[in-house]
This record gives sequence, C-alpha cells and structure tokens, in this order.
Amino acid sequence: MDGRAARTRIGTIGSTAEPLIDGWGRVTPGGAGGDWLLDWWVGADDRWHVVVDEATVRQALLDHSPVVETRLRVPGGDAVHRAFGVRGSGPGGGQEYVVVEVENDSPVPFALALVVRPASPLDSASPFDGAAADAGVERIDGQPVAGGPGRDCAHLVRVNGRAALLLPRAPARAAASAGDDADLARVVTTGRAGPWSGAPALDPDRRRAAMAFVLPVTHHTTLRAVLPVGPEIEGGWPPALPSRSQVVKGWTAQAERGARVDIPDTKVMAVLAAARRRVLLYGPRSGLLSTYERLGHAGQVADTLRGWAGAAVPQPMDVADVLDGLVTHWRLTRDRSVLEATADLLADAVNVVATSARHMNKGRRGSSSALPEATCRSMAGAVALFRALGDRRAADDTQALADQMQADVPAAHEKQHPVTWPSSAMVAEAGPTGAWDPPSRDRAHIALLVANLWCGMADDRTDGQLALLAHRLAPGWHGQPVDVEELPTAAGRLSFAVRWHGNRPALLWELTPHADGGEVTITAPGLDRAWRSNEQRGEVLLAPVAAPEAVPDHPRGDGARSDGARSDGARSDGARSDGARSDGDGLITSSQPPRSVSPLVSSVPKGGVSKGKVMVPDGISERPERPEPSEPPERPERPEPLEPGASFS
Repeated sequence: MDGRAARTRIGTIGSTAEPLIDGWGRVTPGGAGGDWLLDWWVGADDRWHVVVDEATVRQALLDHSPVVETRLRVPGGDAVHRAFGVRGSGPGGGQEYVVVEVENDSPVPFALALVVRPASPLDSASPFDGAAADAGVERIDGQPVAGGPGRDCAHLVRVNGRAALLLPRAPARAAASAGDDADLARVVTTGRAGPWSGAPALDPDRRRAAMAFVLPVTHHTTLRAVLPVGPEIEGGWPPALPSRSQVVKGWTAQAERGARVDIPDTKVMAVLAAARRRVLLYGPRSGLLSTYERLGHAGQVADTLRGWAGAAVPQPMDVADVLDGLVTHWRLTRDRSVLEATADLLADAVNVVATSARHMNKGRRGSSSALPEATCRSMAGAVALFRALGDRRAADDTQALADQMQADVPAAHEKQHPVTWPSSAMVAEAGPTGAWDPPSRDRAHIALLVANLWCGMADDRTDGQLALLAHRLAPGWHGQPVDVEELPTAAGRLSFAVRWHGNRPALLWELTPHADGGEVTITAPGLDRAWRSNEQRGEVLLAPVAAPEAVPDHPRGDGARSDGARSDGARSDGARSDGARSDGDGLITSSQPPRSVSPLVSSVPKGGVSKGKVMVPDGISERPERPEPSEPPERPERPEPLEPGASFS
C-alpha cells in the first residue's frame, strides 16, 4: 500500500473525538473505525484530478502543529487543502469541528468536489486499524441552514441521520452513487453531475452510499467547509471560528511550555516537535502520562492522578499505567501533596498486580513474568512511595512481591535497559507529518522517542548521579551547540548548554534540586569521562573531543544547517526563498528552532494493602589539558533501544 495511506491525528486539546487525515488529505472525522470519510477532487483547467491517483501530492504540517497542509499540482499553481481542529464559542468550550479549507493558489478558477463516501479498511495503512467491518453509509441527505459567509445560505449534509458536513453555500452540482465509487468519479469527471435537487443517496443493503458536492473556487480564494465531530449540533453555520494562523499560534504557545531540548539533528527535532503537540492531542489518559511528566507538564499529571484516586479500572492490566504515572511523578517532582492524595490509589494498584501475579501462577501460565515488564519495574518504584508515606509494612510487602517478580523476569531483561538515541529507522518510518500509523503505534513511538532522548540528555537512573550526554557524541554533533532547559530529573530541574571552543566543549549547567534531595554527582561521559562535579551550577572547559568518523544516521550533506535553514536557498518549511514550493520529502520543519517534546495511564479498583536558562558567559574556567591517550579508547558495544513504556525506576 502507498505510504500516503498513513494517517495523522488532528483535533483539539482535551477532545474525546479522534479525527484522522491521511496522506492524500482525506479526513475521517470519526477516527479509526469511522463510518465515512471526506475525499476531495479538483476540476482544473486541464482535467479532473482525483487526489488518490495523483503523483504530485505533497503534505506537511504548518509549524509542526496538527494543521495539515496537502498540496496538489494544477496548471499554474496548486490546489491547497488544509485540515485542523477548532472549537466554536459556547458553554464548556463550545462544539468541536474539523475545518477543511481548499485554496486555489493558481491564476485560473477550478471546480472542487467534496466527496462523502464510506470508509474502508483499505483506507488505513494498517489492516488491523481501518474501518469496522459493519461500518458504512446507508443514507446521505442535506438541507439549507442558517448562516454562511456573506449573503450565502449554508447547507448541512447528514450521514446516516447525523450532522456530518456544513457547506458555506449550496453546491453548484451534485452526483450520488450506491456502492460504486468508480462510477461516481466517472459521472463527476465527465461533467455529468447535475444540479442538486436535495434527493438523498441511499444504499440500505450494502451501506456503500456516496455523494459528491461540486462548488466553484475562483483564483486565489479559499473555500471553507466544517465537519462537526462532537455531539449533535443545533443551528447553522458556526460563528467566529478561529483562522488557521490563530490555531497554529495557539499550538505553538502550548508546545513552548515545559522542558526544552535543542539538539543538532534537524530531522529528529522536526519529528519531536510535531510529536510534542500530538501528545497534547492524545491527552495524559491515553497511556502517555510519564511522557507528559518528562515534557514538564507536571500540573496536568497531578490533576490526572488526583482524578483517578478512588476510581475503578475495568481491566487489571491498566494498572501498569497507573503505577508508572505515580512512580514517575514522585521521582521527578517529590510532590508530597499528590502522593498523600493518591495513597489509596497506590495501594489498590499494588493489590491488583499482586492478585494478577497469583492468578497467573495458579493458572500455570508460567509465572508473574507474563505481566508487562514495565509493571515489574514500577512495582520496585512503588516501594519508595510507601516508604515516603511512612507505611513500612506496605513497603516490605511490596518489596517482597517486586523481588519475586524480578526473579521471574527472563534473563535477557535482568539488566537495566540501556538507552540509545532515536534510530534513523524509527524516524524514517514516520510519515511526512512526522506521525506513525496507526494511532496506537504513534503513541508508543512518541513515548520511546521522548524516553530515549530525555534519558540520553540526562541519565538519572542511578541514585545521586546525573550523567549529562551519557553516550558518545552522535555523528554530526561535534562542534554543534546543545541546549536543555528545565528538564525534570530525579535530582531536580536541570538546565545545561554545550558550546565549543575549537575541539573543546564548554559545559554550563544549573540544577535546582528537590527540597529533600541530597548531594548529586554530575558527569558528562559523552564529552569527558574523567570530569565530575558536585556543584549545583557551574561552567567548565572540558578536554578536547575528537570528531567522530562514522557516517551520520541523518546525513547533513543535503544543505541542512542545525538552525533549520538550508544553504541551498530553500526553506525548511517546504517553500523556497524565490517564492516557489519545494517538492522535498515534506518532513515537518520550521524556520524557527523547534522545541522538544517524554512513558504511560487509567484507573484501579479499590482494595487495600497494609529554571533558569543557562547563559554562556564570556569567560569560562578552564581545566588543565591532559595528554591524549596513546591508544584510542575501546568503542563500546551499541546498546539496545529502550522498550516503549519502559520506566527509568
């Protein structure tokens, strides 16, 4: 299947809807398993362009935000399709919509066909995550409603009796089909679509009804349609919807909160910047609670944990997310108020794990190693939480259970998981919008990406130690700046920067420790294995570092610069400085240095076991140079990647 079938999540923060858009710009407002999708075709000066059959389709995000732009080449320019989520005005944040804009970026008018048709499992990049087998469309009809831009009267299209699509005006022509998409395309592309009489499209037996609505779009204008994705709407065209530029600015403001990591790898940073925004789309209850925590959104995590206190979980295995969230929040914040408020939740979670382990053993399913490995590690972390609460009996019982579970873990997992930089393979698997399909895989890869990168920036898995840049410098990093701000760690909030004086890195750091924290030893083994410090802030010029000889995972020989610009005159957002569009790979990038993006959450039944930014100063204290070793150090073995959802406990 064409990789453009891979879909990207769009919508708004806190939404319960999960609309998706694929690589051709087709929107499925109901998300994975939705009944129908909105396709688009363009009747240009030369011919009709059915988007899925065109080779000139390019897709990207606007400033890394979930505002997806899909461009289709037409004579003299492009037809530009954009889709994004908004909320209307009203109580409780208002009705949620997906806005679909189609701009005629060419000097001549064209006809636009908005096509409502059934979704199909073949519309998904994953055969296991497409439309449900019984999904389909029995009836499509419409009617005029109040509102609309200017003096036009908006029209509401209903699918299976529910409001599905608001058109800004009555369609000039329409065509209907019952089960034959190819026939519908032939009718439209041969000019046989007629005036819309309001007659519905019906297919109650096969549920394959489809209808195309044809509207004119004059040159250099934009047609905007609206798809309601929340509860049933009342009334007509929604007033005062935000523009796409306002939506992009809102996403940028949200993503700039919390921790920041800037590294000299434009592809990883572009994927990371988009992932950071999608984390907010998915929400902390989607198995990304620890990712929220590492991104610096401790307030949302605390609210989520308090909300879970006393709630029940339908499946015992959901407890892994609860434990991971509780343990990670305590490790990275030392927030005693949240710890005390969730003491019962912690006890319930541990009881569920203990019960599950006993049932697995009694059922002769091997041992408690059948539980997720992340749960085994989180159980060890729960011991520290009980001790902090002063419950020695619960701590001892949990420690005994954690020891038994650890003994059951296969030998391959006995050692603590090493962490690696995000691999080129994983980044390359992301689509042109930086997303992975299906959404469940997207969430797992986001968690892995953030966990690996964050731990590589500051490995805090050993008590009393912080290893900055724990691995040998990645190819392409030598001589390039690194900036980290307000990174949550087990030792406190960390900021540091790396600048270069020739082949010698200058390290500047500042640690704001937890109130109850002890002494922390800071090292930088990826830069200088001999250096260490117990100071909370400082600056030092480290020993010379030889440039790596390996080929970079993400070669920079294409003219890309670490600031996101390009030396060949092209802009990283897909445009060129001469006004033309670039037909590159469409990977989301920005003219601004991207911000960074951190692993997982649900609820449990009741039971009961007893800041500072680092500034580079003009003068930096130097350490005396040491003679270079006579033989190069032995190259360490390449570590295996951290598994998705793994805890650093």
